[in-house]
Amino acid sequence: MLNTYGSGIANVLQLAQARRALFSYQTMTPNPLRNPQFATTLAHGLALLNCFKVSDAILSNKDFAERTGLSKATVSRLTYTLAMLGFLRYDNNVRKYRLGSAAVSVGYPFLQGLRIRELARPLMRELADVARGSVSLGIRDRTQMVYVETARGHESPAFRPDTGASLPILASAMGRAWLGRAEPAQRAAVIEQVQTRDPAQWDAYHAGLEGALRTFAECDVALGEGDIEREIHAVAVPMREPINSETFVFNCGVPRLQLTDRTLVDVIAPRLVAMVDTLERQIASQNVAADETRTSPSPLPEQATMDSFPDDDDRQFAFTLARGLEILRCFRPGEAALGNKDFVARTGLSKATVSRLAYTLTELGYLRHDEVARNYRLGGGVLSMGYPLLAGMRIRQIARPFMRELALQVRGSVSLGMRDQSNMVYIECCPGDKRILARPDVGAVRPILRMAMGRAWLAAVTPQEREVALNRLRIGVPDQWQQYGAQVQQALHDFHETGVCFSYGDMQKNAYGVAAPLCAQVDAETLVFNCAVPAQSSQGRRLIDDIAPQLVTMVSNVEIAAGLR
Repeated sequence: MLNTYGSGIANVLQLAQARRALFSYQTMTPNPLRNPQFATTLAHGLALLNCFKVSDAILSNKDFAERTGLSKATVSRLTYTLAMLGFLRYDNNVRKYRLGSAAVSVGYPFLQGLRIRELARPLMRELADVARGSVSLGIRDRTQMVYVETARGHESPAFRPDTGASLPILASAMGRAWLGRAEPAQRAAVIEQVQTRDPAQWDAYHAGLEGALRTFAECDVALGEGDIEREIHAVAVPMREPINSETFVFNCGVPRLQLTDRTLVDVIAPRLVAMVDTLERQIASQNVAADETRTSPSPLPEQATMDSFPDDDDRQFAFTLARGLEILRCFRPGEAALGNKDFVARTGLSKATVSRLAYTLTELGYLRHDEVARNYRLGGGVLSMGYPLLAGMRIRQIARPFMRELALQVRGSVSLGMRDQSNMVYIECCPGDKRILARPDVGAVRPILRMAMGRAWLAAVTPQEREVALNRLRIGVPDQWQQYGAQVQQALHDFHETGVCFSYGDMQKNAYGVAAPLCAQVDAETLVFNCAVPAQSSQGRRLIDDIAPQLVTMVSNVEIAAGLR
């Protein structure tokens, strides 16, 4: 058993987030080689997004300047640009910035391209229930491990791992397992990266590294005893073979008070190993890696493009930052990899500009370059970007059990969403019926006019805010407006009469939806709950007579639990 080390550091996860923001800025400034290919403005803008932590959900320009060392004028220009693109949201009440919904939606194509999540999800859920803990799936992001899927068998307020959370690679059982599985040369390179780029992590945890690797060599698992959260012990197991050059690691964390001296090693570890073995057999039979490469991409959601950027004479707008973020948003759900040629075709940028931006994003961990295929995949950094926003929204934790109960009752999918420009983006999802092919997932974006959730958002906001949004929709997405704009008035009527809005196959032919907003804003944001069920001959009547009242009741219960009424 490993010894507990680093126990003198309080709340390692939050310190890791703080170090990550500093590390991100340090590596985002011109690199040691001062490569002229490195786009410093893009790096500085991404550094601002990395300043947010779960405990710091709202920051001022002064905060950004202090945390990055950038001048106030530079920070002002970058925040202006990020707010215009939806990555930041300005709160007029406190005159500070929050992370915007685009920080969440930009990582969705990455998640959607990982079919392993869908295969692993029921196995993870089963083990989480048995262990009364949390089972997570993660990948490496530079000197961190980032969660790409999590199943909880508890609702402990002290330990709620979530998609996008990043943990120090040396401090976490997941990270030690990744290092144990890595080839010696790869392991040495990552350890050197920790030493040089994250010295605080190295100083705190390198003493236990040799023992961790020895334990892995002996039993193919890695252990952690309260290193991330004092009361949580964990065991981690990596997959034997990488998928698309990515090594995936499974982790099971359990409250210490539920464990006897040997439970973690003798009971939970073998169950986790067996779960991974089962998954690997499923993957081998279904050829997941090949499937992920061939998956047909979904259409790009309507969002900001170069055509919608300000005129060139807007000196406050940081075009290099905007173009770099546009590269990340070129990926479509289900699309595993893109080349520079694809970026050029989708953005209209020159080959030289695309090459420079892709190089910078790769250096920062937002893209991964496949030297054999000569293309790029999204990196784990796109998930970490939106994590502070998601983890800081207490309403998600409060709503989750209510959403899960309703999803099981109606055999549908219940989701919570917020607006993202001309779309709605999901921030919490509880799928309940496999017959709905396009099952929702955190970060998924859907056209605001085509779905019940978007129509309920329009009905819930003030008339002034609604008019501004409708004008932007008329101009920004004319095709969507022409086809669905006429339904806005009907949606407003439905909301006035019933408190909900509907969608009868407008988003997906085999699914009907009903949506209801929260009675009050949360963090200056209007949030909406949506319930989608498989379409049947009598489905419309069922929505009105049965599911709609159940959704209204669920929303009311969430509001009471959250103290909104």
